[in-house]
Amino acid sequence: MGQGRSGEALLLLGRDSIRVALEGSPDPFAADPEPKRAGCRGFTRCADDLAEPEWEDRRRFTEAVLDTGRPAHRLADRFAAVCAEEAGTLRGQLDWDT
Repeated sequence: MGQGRSGEALLLLGRDSIRVALEGSPDPFAADPEPKRAGCRGFTRCADDLAEPEWEDRRRFTEAVLDTGRPAHRLADRFAAVCAEEAGTLRGQLDWDT
């Protein structure tokens, strides 16, 4: 797994990798490392807003919506049911183009 350095990506393959990423977040998988901030400077006048107090408010809101502190999202059962229902409609081989 990448460690948040420039030019690396995080590829999650299976439950163990997903668990490591979720339990280890936000570090080393932080969404606001310096390489990201530096890369954003060319596209936005307020790339440094990632360090502003307002960003902390946005993050608290996002974590509340995503139920970050809970073992499972409050709607996890519904999400799983919809996924199973949709997967049940698939026929034949599922490949990239499909």
